[in-house]
Amino acid sequence: MVSKSSPPTSPILSSESSETPEEFYHRIATDNATRTTSLSSDYAWTHVTITNVAGNHDWVDDSRKRVADFIIFGEVLSPLYGTRISAKGNVYPPNKQLHSSDKIKWAFAIGLPSDATHAYNIVHDRQLSVIHREFDDSCTLYRQRAEEARNDPTSVEPGTEPEYKHFLRSSDMNGPLDTILLTTENIYTMSASSAKTLGPGAKSLPSRLRTQQSTGSSSNIAEASASVNLKTTYSPAEIFPDHTGEQFLHHQGCRVVQLDFRDIEGNLVPMGDVRRVFRPGTFIQSRVTLHAYDILDQRNPKDPRRTRSHLIRLRSAQVLRESDEEYEPIYLPPTVPNFSPIKRSNEDASPSKKRREPRSPTGKTSSAMSED
Repeated sequence: MVSKSSPPTSPILSSESSETPEEFYHRIATDNATRTTSLSSDYAWTHVTITNVAGNHDWVDDSRKRVADFIIFGEVLSPLYGTRISAKGNVYPPNKQLHSSDKIKWAFAIGLPSDATHAYNIVHDRQLSVIHREFDDSCTLYRQRAEEARNDPTSVEPGTEPEYKHFLRSSDMNGPLDTILLTTENIYTMSASSAKTLGPGAKSLPSRLRTQQSTGSSSNIAEASASVNLKTTYSPAEIFPDHTGEQFLHHQGCRVVQLDFRDIEGNLVPMGDVRRVFRPGTFIQSRVTLHAYDILDQRNPKDPRRTRSHLIRLRSAQVLRESDEEYEPIYLPPTVPNFSPIKRSNEDASPSKKRREPRSPTGKTSSAMSED
């Protein structure tokens, strides 16, 4: 049976097909989830502090002694704004050669709906305001640590000023930071055989996930949705049409993990169908956590670069209003025959090919002229 349990910490908002946009947004703005667990709610931040975890930082709920989770609302934007739902996810550069051990995630760019009412505009603006506030607090905390490190020679804390990467992105190159970027967990996990080949340090597929594996091909997605659960895994080549070619040549030992994506009825959406169900124009409710990572790039030892990267981790998402935009499948470029110049030169040099003799202006070959 399909699991219909709601995402933790928040009741799922029911959907009414007969609702007008005004009624829909008013219900969201006044719902208990918005007032108590939403990112825009002051109540949700009552016991939250930024906590140092192995040099990085998590936003932790001290009352529950775990990472704090919040609810974010918004409309899924197109890939032009940063949404990445494909076999290669948010990998950069896009043509990078992928391996089984690579961490590949999906990204969802969330923005303000074009038909948003004044009541929902307040909720959305509040979400952006809170994220800006937390980004500033995180940067201030980092600068305090850096200052302490500079004054304490025994400190292991970084003493250099990093490049700060915001939680938010801009929908316009020169515009304000108005787009919320959500990043999922890894969408792949290595099979046990692949992890054994790569060595003891590689992470294999947990036994609880190996107990139930589904092919989940595009032809049986409807059938798979009847039994899919959060332990289901899939063969990537069978559910992602773009999982092909030289880019994935060394990415064959992986399985796709079922993440917590739910349709408007609360049913889990098979991973091969997420791109269609969560296409641009879909209004969603997401459960997220906030994190900050200190990244040291030492590729140039003389000038190491430190980055303070802020991330909103998507833990679960549900459709609250379906999109009326047409679904656009992943574009697959046509296959072009590979003509190798090395192979061509080898063929030309083959003894089986008779060399054509040059002809003189009279039309005779050089051998015929010598006989004359």
